[in-house]
Amino acid sequence: QKASADGIRYTSTMEAMKEADFVIEAATENPELKFKIFKDMDANAREGVILASNTSSISITKIAAATKRPEKVIGMHFMNPVPLMKLVEVIKGLATDEATRILPAAAPAGTLVDEGPGEKKKRSPWTWPLIAR
Repeated sequence: QKASADGIRYTSTMEAMKEADFVIEAATENPELKFKIFKDMDANAREGVILASNTSSISITKIAAATKRPEKVIGMHFMNPVPLMKLVEVIKGLATDEATRILPAAAPAGTLVDEGPGEKKKRSPWTWPLIAR
């Protein structure tokens, strides 16, 4: 885990994305702000890099439409408290391709879900026992 964590770089500049292999955005839940960020991320990240949003209320399909790579855009929900909850939801948009869907969902605690309002775990009572662990 430490080796993985050491590979994570936090930035507030688009320039730093030019060398990234995977980009996760975590801005406030403001649609216009997220659309602008994704447009800028798309312009700065290398071709083929997956762009992920930590949104819980904005359509991944709409966010993806702000880019020229909607097939490489996903949502990711990291459950709280992050150090204790290993479940990560990977949310696919309508244009998200199969390879992009599978990659993050293949993590030991990753689960692939269709987009919808809020976090899937909060909409699905059958997952509540998983969350309570």
